[in-house]
Amino acid sequence: MEERLSVEPSESMEALTDNEEKVLHAIEDPAYHRSEFMKMPMYWPQVEAVKLVEKHMAEKSGKVLTIRSSRQTMKNECSATIHCRALALYREAGGSIVRTAPTHKPQIVNSKRRLEKLAAADPFIAGRLKRREGYIYLNGKAEIQFLSAQDRSNVEGATASLLLDIDEAHKVDKGKFEEAFGPMAAWSSCPIVMWGVAADQQDLLYEYRKYNEEQEPELNLQYDCDIWCELRPQYAVHVEERVKKLGRNHPIFQTQYRLLDIETMSGLLTQQNVDSILSSNHERMHNPRDGAHYVVVIDIGGEDDDGEVTYNKGDARHDATIVWVVEVDYEKMYYDYPEFRIVHGFYWVGKQLGADTTGEKGQQELILDLLNHWKPKKVVVDARGLGEQIAAYIAKRYANVEAYKATGDSVSEDCYTFLALANNDRVSIFRDDGGEDYRELSRELKHTKYEIFQHDKMRLKKPAGGGHIDMVKALTYLSHCVSKPFVRRTW
Repeated sequence: MEERLSVEPSESMEALTDNEEKVLHAIEDPAYHRSEFMKMPMYWPQVEAVKLVEKHMAEKSGKVLTIRSSRQTMKNECSATIHCRALALYREAGGSIVRTAPTHKPQIVNSKRRLEKLAAADPFIAGRLKRREGYIYLNGKAEIQFLSAQDRSNVEGATASLLLDIDEAHKVDKGKFEEAFGPMAAWSSCPIVMWGVAADQQDLLYEYRKYNEEQEPELNLQYDCDIWCELRPQYAVHVEERVKKLGRNHPIFQTQYRLLDIETMSGLLTQQNVDSILSSNHERMHNPRDGAHYVVVIDIGGEDDDGEVTYNKGDARHDATIVWVVEVDYEKMYYDYPEFRIVHGFYWVGKQLGADTTGEKGQQELILDLLNHWKPKKVVVDARGLGEQIAAYIAKRYANVEAYKATGDSVSEDCYTFLALANNDRVSIFRDDGGEDYRELSRELKHTKYEIFQHDKMRLKKPAGGGHIDMVKALTYLSHCVSKPFVRRTW
């Protein structure tokens, strides 16, 4: 099925050819093409990237180009510009571009929409662009195919004779690329361009960048947020807000804005973060204050899914349960974050889950007692494995209990949010009173590691020498205790 896109030519081709000098200039210079004919000026990094790609297209170099740029700056705009120009330049000679991205929605859908938008403004192809099968765009003998790189996508049979264009290459599976997409460029020896940001030093984009650095470094281009802040004041405002929200050492800011590749495993918190959490001005509390808002986060030891810790069978502490009572202070907001003050902790080791035959209370009864005492507005309890029984028990007897069954995605979100809170000095624990819970948290804050998986997801890991990290993990549940984004909650 073939259809003509519903756009009208902004200027007839006859009028364009009346000024051959302008047309030739536009063919040679993408910046002139965009500003003179499309009224869409480009920044110099965009021009440099487009020229590099078009040079290798014309030479059929077969090279792999890597272009990294700070989040929301130029990558998709450049790609769409290359597509528009190729559809016009190769209309008679013919040729194909294959554009792929990690997902069909929203990435491939957005790529198609961006092409349609630019095509409508480009007098060389406006009103002439046709679409076939929903994913192929044609102008004469030139075509662009938009294909998803998702694991189950069927892309066999597609070939690229002009360019293989990889969006978000740092998220594209290596095996999928090497088996299904890389060979598409083989017959014509067309170049491959990979767009993206930094990630975990194990991603597809990093691998090819490292190869280019050793062989042909000129095949790599990179434009971090500092460059874009100088070029565009509006972007500088955005970056400043992201720094306030996340902190400069946050992995998201490091990779997506500063374009720094991070270690697959590293320490979760900086020394500054640790000092901030431990340097408080409040004492341990044993009773709630009138008018204060409390939340409780609970972690149950024994699991090993999505970043949880499994204790060794011989470890006497393998049934450790962590309970933090946290006061939420909305009077000390900073960039929409309230202040979380840990006012009490409960640290049970080897305690039975329920009451025993002698009537001695187990974990679930003790937790219910402390909830009735502190009257928290929200309770978040790890509800996997052993925690499922405890969560069910207290949820039947106390309101506002979230039985939290973490997934890889939710664990990652929890970790990133906790880092943002730590970077903004939003979490603190009561002063050291010699309690075992304080000493253990102090140790865990310094030794807890994070691991990056699936290129940009995060989970907590124990240090190589062992040791527990449950206390820190329980603190990552704080993001579930207030509205998102962090605003004053109506209790």
